[in-house]
Amino acid sequence: MRDNALLENALSADTRKSMAAVFETETSNFGDILRVAHLDPSRHLRHADLRGVDLSNMNLEGFDFTGCDLRGVYGIDTKWDPATTILDDAQLDGSMFAHRMKVHLFLQTASGRKAYRSIYGLPWQQQVLWLMKVLRRDAPDVERDRIIASALFDGTRDSFVKGEVLDAMERAAVMQEDDLYGFLLEIINTHHNDIHLIDRAMRILTRSNIKTKPLVWSMIKGLLKSTDQRIVMKAVAFLVVMADNPDRILEVADTALSHRNSAVRKSYIHAVARRLGVGYNLLVRDPVSREIRDIGAKISQNEFSLLERNIRRAYDAEVDDERINKPGPFEREFKRSISSEALPSKMQAMIQVLALFKVDYKRQIAFGGAVVLPDLR
Repeated sequence: MRDNALLENALSADTRKSMAAVFETETSNFGDILRVAHLDPSRHLRHADLRGVDLSNMNLEGFDFTGCDLRGVYGIDTKWDPATTILDDAQLDGSMFAHRMKVHLFLQTASGRKAYRSIYGLPWQQQVLWLMKVLRRDAPDVERDRIIASALFDGTRDSFVKGEVLDAMERAAVMQEDDLYGFLLEIINTHHNDIHLIDRAMRILTRSNIKTKPLVWSMIKGLLKSTDQRIVMKAVAFLVVMADNPDRILEVADTALSHRNSAVRKSYIHAVARRLGVGYNLLVRDPVSREIRDIGAKISQNEFSLLERNIRRAYDAEVDDERINKPGPFEREFKRSISSEALPSKMQAMIQVLALFKVDYKRQIAFGGAVVLPDLR
């Protein structure tokens, strides 16, 4: 009680009122919290600890982050510019600000501007040739040229040139992990509606060591809200593959399976099946058309028998292939059940596993066996 009294005496009535309003609000949007707390972002955020804050869908023009700890800050469709957002003495490591600020500071120097303009003014064909020539690990000025390439990416409106910059940087492996991380965060934030750039960024992430960083998951998960179903499908597949435990996959399920477009729902089903194994990839498909089944589909006894036949055929083809010197995926999955009457029970158990990930199919025959979740590592 004494501590409460001391706190009340130390804080003004307006401050206590703002704190109470923040505690009572149900929003997690940072902009909404600022409004509820009656905080002026041009004055009240200086030297604040804002690590890991999600700034999605905000316009940061006029925000003063002087001295702030912004490590790990991320966002999608966050509008900001070094000229109008104050970041003096802020800690930007691992944040969505890091890449653009590095390019901005380079272009503030006379030599940096001169070097950039000499490339920016070239026709795009010559720009691509320049990228192929200079972006090499053994190049004498690789750090400078990498920043110029990043500035070229930011400065051009040509999606093709942007893609070439991305590909050239990955091929040459000229970016340190932290730089690549910041660059891709910036791309996802700024170009979240560009399917081609998002696709390339995700492919680079998949092949890199930074794909497991926590912010990558948060950024890609933000793409599930995209109005472009192609981007949503890419995000769903990436998240299911990158999930490090079943609960993470179920986070994706809640959004993907409630989507009104069946293509998005099926992209989740396909991703889960591929993650679980080759047998699951057969089970989620119509045995005749080979199309992915939507959730809630019924599997008749005849279809179940066709699925069993398809699994046996795939198993036999794999075992008889003389080019395969070690057990393949079908043999590893079905060796203990393929030569006995146990295969139908094995298949039914696999259908039950799919149901654990909310891929719920209806079977005409009930199953009472134990369900064992596969190892997702």
